[in-house]
Amino acid sequence: MKSLPSITGNLQAEISQLTSENEKLLAREASLLSQLESIREQLLENNEQISTTMEDILTQLVADQRSQAQADFWEGLNKSDIVFRGLSKSMDDDPELMAAVQAVAADTCTDAQEKTVLFALLTELSGQPPSILSSIAKRAIKYNNKGKLPVRSLAGSDANAPLEVMDLDDTTDAYRQQPVPSLVDSEVKSEGTPGFFYRNSPTAASDAVVGIGSERLPITPTPLRQGLGFGSQANTNTFTQGVPGNQRSASDLLQELYATPPVRPIARPGLGTISAPARTIASPFTHSNRVTKRLKPIKEVAVPTAFVLFMKKLEVAHSQNALPIAEHLKCSKCEQIKRDSRVLNCLHVYCHKCTQKLRVDAEVGSAEHGFKAFCVKPNCSEVVSGKTAVIDADVMELLVWYDKQSPGLTTSTAQMHVFRSVLKKKPTHSMVNGIMEDLKKKMKTREQTGENDEVCNLLEVAKLAKKLGLNS
Repeated sequence: MKSLPSITGNLQAEISQLTSENEKLLAREASLLSQLESIREQLLENNEQISTTMEDILTQLVADQRSQAQADFWEGLNKSDIVFRGLSKSMDDDPELMAAVQAVAADTCTDAQEKTVLFALLTELSGQPPSILSSIAKRAIKYNNKGKLPVRSLAGSDANAPLEVMDLDDTTDAYRQQPVPSLVDSEVKSEGTPGFFYRNSPTAASDAVVGIGSERLPITPTPLRQGLGFGSQANTNTFTQGVPGNQRSASDLLQELYATPPVRPIARPGLGTISAPARTIASPFTHSNRVTKRLKPIKEVAVPTAFVLFMKKLEVAHSQNALPIAEHLKCSKCEQIKRDSRVLNCLHVYCHKCTQKLRVDAEVGSAEHGFKAFCVKPNCSEVVSGKTAVIDADVMELLVWYDKQSPGLTTSTAQMHVFRSVLKKKPTHSMVNGIMEDLKKKMKTREQTGENDEVCNLLEVAKLAKKLGLNS
């Protein structure tokens, strides 16, 4: 029988091996997530290029068919004598038309005489100018309101044929007005709006007939989508259900903090509201009639684009250029650092009071700029929109502390500062206590092994401070 120290040594060796494998898997996960993000960016870029190319092709197609239609019209008009014979007959019956035609032929006509000749030509071509003018005017207004002219597919038709405008009824108009979803949007489902090529494909008509009267069924996420974080969040805590927050590992809790927002209820026509499954705590004492307790949902952080760009701007100034960032944190109007501030689309900071004053000035307007607001920062002529990114008090405190640190500040040190700040406000925050203990162990392990920690990622630390502030 093996001795207790031998068994303990073997267990420690296995724990060390598993810890090493866990770190390798985490590194692999980070690498795969980085690759996934680059693929998403490439998809978005390709989507934009495809949209631009399609618009250019459609614009060129309309222009080519329009030019060809005009050329065919004039060629057919010149080859036929019927129109000119009718026009000659009208000239004999109308002296005013005779004078107008003679003036046009001599290039001495007025605008009124030119319009008279054109109206006579239209009369010969259509036979009933008032009725056709009314129809043309109505359809022109209709297309002008809809935007681009719809063009029939060239598949199976003569490419040189004149442009043929489709007659749109109300159903088709509503169909054309549906927004086109992004290729990388997580809400895009396979039953989305068909594309341009699908609508013009030979199988589109048969598919439309089959789809009439059938109900859309909700699509369940595939394992691939769930694995990448697109599906339901019900499985994220499979191995941590029923475990108190202070006994969980930091990787689990940080993963919960940075997790993708839970799936919101989706209203589908005819099917009511489909909600995401709620996360529950599994009790160690199972009973058939026991009701499981619902976890308090973690509030997700909304990160506007201006907030992301502002944090990257501060990080570059502090970490790469070793410059102070206090001037960037001051309000551009009152020049003070306030706890509750806003970032405008020009990446300049305004306190809440000055932001309200800026909006009041924009509502009053001026004769020079009209009803617009301009940033008062010197050398900034950016037009300020109504959308702002909020810098919470917790984030502003972090930024003031960040300005006083050295450029070589690490992410772990910044995270530890955020956790300590939260514990000062709420000492009984068990989840933060558990994360801090695990983070201290990792920092100590890095010191012993000589492993370097990454330079502070200000955006991620700010998001952490923002999220802990919302949920504290």
